[in-house]
Amino acid sequence: MIFEVHHGADIAKVVDQLAKLRMTVFREYPYLYDGNLMYEQNYLQSYVKSSRSLAVIAKTESQFVVGASTCLPLSDEESRLQGNFEGKGYDVSEIFYFGESVVLPMYRGAGLGKKFFEFRENHAKSFSTYKHTSFCSVVRPEGHPLKPQNYTSPEPLWQRLGYSKLQGITTQYSWPDFGEQDESEKLMQFWSKKIS
Repeated sequence: MIFEVHHGADIAKVVDQLAKLRMTVFREYPYLYDGNLMYEQNYLQSYVKSSRSLAVIAKTESQFVVGASTCLPLSDEESRLQGNFEGKGYDVSEIFYFGESVVLPMYRGAGLGKKFFEFRENHAKSFSTYKHTSFCSVVRPEGHPLKPQNYTSPEPLWQRLGYSKLQGITTQYSWPDFGEQDESEKLMQFWSKKIS
């Protein structure tokens, strides 16, 4: 596997790759996201504008993109993604936010997820000003009708890597589930790990 690393404004070169990969992977459960390319391209501008952002692209030797991962300071993210950290005793300026970590189905289970966490944690630590890394994930009811029987939750991996749910620290995001026309609000749960 080949890993391509981009920072800040250089991420503009791979925005289309990131957007298309996000749309592909997030169509699956639990996100069921019926994506829009223009929205994705606009959303990813936060990473292009941030001087401390990182995007990692995983490719095969034939240059086929199979996975990607991003991160940036939480203070550089849009306000609704900053959740309610401030009201819970956290300083947003000390948190490095991990965006997506997406891998195509046929390339999962080979350690790419763990590798993406390593890239992002090392990047966050390189600034020596951040105390926590954090990300959020969608919360779906256990008996969701579109949950595949063979679905494997990533939560055990996150826990093995030292992450835990931050009780009471959430945000809300709206998008249309696959096959639906109207957006519906989703609860997003934050996870975090202390890195200093």
